[in-house]
Amino acid sequence: LAAAYLPDGASVDRVNDVSMQMEKLAKEDPAIENFIAFSGYSLLEMLSRTPVGAYFINLKDWNQRKSKSEQAAGVLQTLNKKFSQLSQGQI
Repeated sequence: LAAAYLPDGASVDRVNDVSMQMEKLAKEDPAIENFIAFSGYSLLEMLSRTPVGAYFINLKDWNQRKSKSEQAAGVLQTLNKKFSQLSQGQI
């Protein structure tokens, strides 16, 4: 799971732009199978919130992820580093 919090007043279009950037960065990782985005919804609060994005990032099956960097902890570390480069909000 991941979440993006943009400044109050940010439009859903802006959240969509951030979501697309996040998806592009995530899909560069060979361990990632799917990236599912929900713009305008907070999973943590279970509320509709325009400046928020919620994401499910699914990994490939265990037998397809052999290296340590492809395990959950390695993927998390890589994604945190990549997502920290996005300055539009808190991810």
